[in-house]
Amino acid sequence: MALEQLYEGSYSLCAPTVDAEDNLFVACASSGTVLKLSTEKTATLTPVLETNGYPSGMAFDSNSGDLFFADQARQCIVKVEPAGPDQSPPAQYTLTQFVEAYEGKLLRGPNKLCFDASGNELFFTDSGTF
Repeated sequence: MALEQLYEGSYSLCAPTVDAEDNLFVACASSGTVLKLSTEKTATLTPVLETNGYPSGMAFDSNSGDLFFADQARQCIVKVEPAGPDQSPPAQYTLTQFVEAYEGKLLRGPNKLCFDASGNELFFTDSGTF
């Protein structure tokens, strides 16, 4: 397996994930912004979503195409969906607190997540105690 550096810059990047079209997305740890990496001609990062949180892990649902992220600021798993047709810009996305607790106990520090191969089950880790 060959390694390749795709971007060098001032962002503090984390949580890489790829959508169904093989687009690479990352989060900026310091701002909470989700960015899309374009490698046409030169590598550039384009902001696509302001989370107003701290996404530490991200994954796309292969069935719906929705983005999920572990948000340490909100202490939950957040689901990102395209906004409905009645929303006007800049409201392009709706953020929903998807998982806030497990067995009645609040999450303390969700940090990584992934879907199974079929896209039917979401797995995540939480650094808090249950």
